[in-house]
Amino acid sequence: MTLTATQSAIIHWVRFVCSQAVVLAHLFGFFHWQVGPFNAMGSYAVLVFFVLSGFLIAFSIRQKSEHQPAYGFMDYLRDRFFRIYPPFVATLLLVFVLDIAQFEYTQQLYSFKQYIVNLSLNLLQLQEFPLATYLNDHYMIEAFRFRVMGTNIPLWTISIEWWLYIFYGFLVFYIVKAQRVKMIHWALLLFFALSPLYYMFIAARMDKGLTLIWFLGALGVTAQFTAFKNLSKRTLLLSVLLLFTGLTGFFKMGYHGAILIFFLGFYFFMAHKTDRLTIVERSHRIAKFLAGYSYSLYLTHYSLILFIMAVFPLNKNATELGLIYIFVNLFAFGFAYVFERPSEQWKKRYENYRSIRN
Repeated sequence: MTLTATQSAIIHWVRFVCSQAVVLAHLFGFFHWQVGPFNAMGSYAVLVFFVLSGFLIAFSIRQKSEHQPAYGFMDYLRDRFFRIYPPFVATLLLVFVLDIAQFEYTQQLYSFKQYIVNLSLNLLQLQEFPLATYLNDHYMIEAFRFRVMGTNIPLWTISIEWWLYIFYGFLVFYIVKAQRVKMIHWALLLFFALSPLYYMFIAARMDKGLTLIWFLGALGVTAQFTAFKNLSKRTLLLSVLLLFTGLTGFFKMGYHGAILIFFLGFYFFMAHKTDRLTIVERSHRIAKFLAGYSYSLYLTHYSLILFIMAVFPLNKNATELGLIYIFVNLFAFGFAYVFERPSEQWKKRYENYRSIRN
């Protein structure tokens, strides 16, 4: 069970385009530019990320289970931890420094104690935790409202992704694959399901249904078992057309209609097993390089933009927007090189340490 070079390239290109869309949409918002559907592309890009996330997690579990029979939930959890947490923790510390510096410079009031509390809660992935949000919204218990870290509003999606990872992995390894399911497993599964259930049925606005979109992506892994080996190039190009329509058609058919079109194109593209799109195949290295810092870009760009706009006087013209856009990309690239790229090495060192201790 593997991906072709063309399939990998498409995934990388989509990740790159969506990460840039999020940054540009936020910049347009900060600069108060009204550019039609481009103002909404950041929110839609998040939905596309959820489709890709569901597919890649399901694909990874399937692939690891095939090649490593002893691969279990703790191995899966370790993989997710070292993929998510090194840049995430570094981002929390970065936001802490940027926000405090910004508030001191602009002489705004802030609570140092609250920042320490939020830092701790974010480390536990409790930012905007649904149970706490529900208690606050319905019973006005402000103490149970666990907010994201400072000015970095986009971090709320990281918490959703994390609990989806935990829920899906636990479901696969302790429920679906288990020969015997204990009561404690059902109890833990219920707790891990709190966030997925909330973002399936209760959350407001575009947040509602995020779980369904994620599991739609996970369903895409079944395309690997229905491979159309004799798929014609015309049919293959049709799947690419559906992908492109799904990526760009949200302003005509709405978010949910567009994401369904995107998924259909993605599913059929993942189903074929030939590298007929030579141009896309040859762009694999470039796409992988450009997408390699998309996670770090998503984590860091928002607070960076806010800091720049708070500290430096801006005219909010195209030149300034372009310079900020270039800067946050360059910063994210360096950030990923330091905190994201070595994550596999850190995981191996941890595993070696554990093997020595045992």
